[in-house]
Amino acid sequence: MKNSPFTLEEAEEIAEDFEDLADTGFQKEGRKWIISRIVVCQFGEANKSVFPEKLESGAVTAFAQPDTTMTEGGFDLSLLLTSQGEEPITSSIDIRTYTEMMGINYKFQV
Repeated sequence: MKNSPFTLEEAEEIAEDFEDLADTGFQKEGRKWIISRIVVCQFGEANKSVFPEKLESGAVTAFAQPDTTMTEGGFDLSLLLTSQGEEPITSSIDIRTYTEMMGINYKFQV
């Protein structure tokens, strides 16, 4: 099933529903990941890695918001992750993939 973008209002409401995930951890691919933040981002495969890459390079801060003037493609939510271990890695996972992976039953309105 193909995911559809959220409106900005929907994305912000979902982010609020999941805000308690910040600072929690989970195992994936043999690594322990900590969710550092849930962010609203531009929708689309090409955009999923842009924010974490910019965050890691220092181009934006963790408190940066998406460009809300660019609403054409809609919005999604990403969980910004940091791995635990000798060499920390920054990554992200979209909210729908995370809820499916963790067996969280959440009815997205889109």
